[in-house]
Amino acid sequence: LAMEVYNPVAPWMEVPGAIIASIVAAQHFGFMALETFMWRGRARGVFKMSAEKANTSAQLAANQGYYNGVLACGLLLGVFIGSPHLKTAFLAAVAGAGVFGWLTVSRTILFAQFLPAALGFVCATLGQLDAAHSGEAFLVAGVFLIATAFVGWVIKTREEKLASSGESATLVDGGTPSA
Repeated sequence: LAMEVYNPVAPWMEVPGAIIASIVAAQHFGFMALETFMWRGRARGVFKMSAEKANTSAQLAANQGYYNGVLACGLLLGVFIGSPHLKTAFLAAVAGAGVFGWLTVSRTILFAQFLPAALGFVCATLGQLDAAHSGEAFLVAGVFLIATAFVGWVIKTREEKLASSGESATLVDGGTPSA
């Protein structure tokens, strides 16, 4: 039999959690638009890639854009129906993707994706009235982020070994990984 414990900070954290989740959702709708609809145009300048690379990677980018749209929809659903569990689950997923991107693509992803999602996760989790569920959410997110960081580290290590041996260092197009 689970016992609910009142969380006294919940009333002050629920609204900031919803606001930050909405901002992260808007950010991911933007990523979706860029990756799905503007890959061969505006995204070329944003990601500093040639027309050839944009054409070669367009299907992968559209797929990635779709996933960003799913994250955004899940976040907004959590906000609109008032579900702290949905908000925390999708914010943890975005934070995990941010850690993975930071380890495998670019350090800027840590600031652009991970930090806003992590801040939103903390606010949304502390915004839950039941302190026991807040603790469970932090535990699950911690395990998820550690596992994500491990997978990202394994991929980064593999790419560095391939690059040092002169072999193709990326999983997609044989280019070199970006810093």
